[in-house]
Amino acid sequence: MVRFQALIRIAPMPLIPRQSASDLVWLLKARRHLKIAQHDPGHIVLRFSPAILGSVPQLAGDAEALWRGIKGIGAMRINAWKRTIALDYDPSIIAPSVWPDLVEGEDPVARQRLVDLVH
Repeated sequence: MVRFQALIRIAPMPLIPRQSASDLVWLLKARRHLKIAQHDPGHIVLRFSPAILGSVPQLAGDAEALWRGIKGIGAMRINAWKRTIALDYDPSIIAPSVWPDLVEGEDPVARQRLVDLVH
């Protein structure tokens, strides 16, 4: 289990069944606390506000499990000191152009992007 408070965690994601869009509502709640810090095709670093735990308390438990339902996500690293989540992803599954909408876009656009990723 990956704890959100871990300094650095490198974990390859095992293949598990994808979640439905309703299972990923946590990401829509977390968006207001996330900003894109760095992005290259296949790798994105998200900076988070400490207030994210108030909106998405599940992140204090098994943060890794929450990202598993998004098709195309590979390894994940959390650095609590820097307040970053680094994700490796398959750009043939998640187009790099999707991330700005998903993380920082308007709610209806982000919701549609999320639905596209899980269906």
